[in-house]
Amino acid sequence: FCLSRGLGDVYKRQALEDARSDHDEDRLGQVLVRAGYLSDAQLTELLWEVTPQRRLGDVCLERGLLDREALFECLRQQTEGIFYRALLVGHGSFVFTTPDPKAPSAALSLHLPVRPLLMHGIQRLDEMELYRDVIPSGDVMLHPRADADVSSLESDAQRVFAMLDGATPLDAIAVAADLGEYEVTRIAYNLVKSRRATVGRRTGVDEDVLDALVDAFAAILEDIFTTIGRH
Repeated sequence: FCLSRGLGDVYKRQALEDARSDHDEDRLGQVLVRAGYLSDAQLTELLWEVTPQRRLGDVCLERGLLDREALFECLRQQTEGIFYRALLVGHGSFVFTTPDPKAPSAALSLHLPVRPLLMHGIQRLDEMELYRDVIPSGDVMLHPRADADVSSLESDAQRVFAMLDGATPLDAIAVAADLGEYEVTRIAYNLVKSRRATVGRRTGVDEDVLDALVDAFAAILEDIFTTIGRH
């Protein structure tokens, strides 16, 4: 992230100028697909024309696929999405640095006030905590109910429901539906709560259980080596 700071009250005047990520769902192309400006096939075709000097946004403008205002809006959504997803990361590390003057500058510098971003981010954190009580992780598999009526659901929820088969984890469905972790978790939670789907098994290992087992074995091994050392 690149943050700017104006004069006066630091908290009120901070702004998010740029955010970068190497995660697939954070790429501009995926944002354009989710917004309906491109299809997956169009994106694949356009990426052949992208170079370090000619970015995807430039190619779209030249092709007349969207105007500058729409491109700016998609870049804003991309930057906000990276910011929000960073708040949901459970494990990792971070470092504060000053900008490197030799580093290449961003293609476009935004100016998004940090305060509303943080407020919205905190709301998402609260919601995710609620959702995780029912949908503990992305490796959960949901079973659709045969008698479920999905006609009143939003289009994204209908697409997710159509992919439920009791054997595909939510992470894979999120990729196929061009949705982020927050969006697909929210939809899955609402499908379960509205009794349109049920929670099935998980594909992965429960990290909390694994951590508890590792801690227990570590304590046992420590006792063994301490006993060996004494004798």
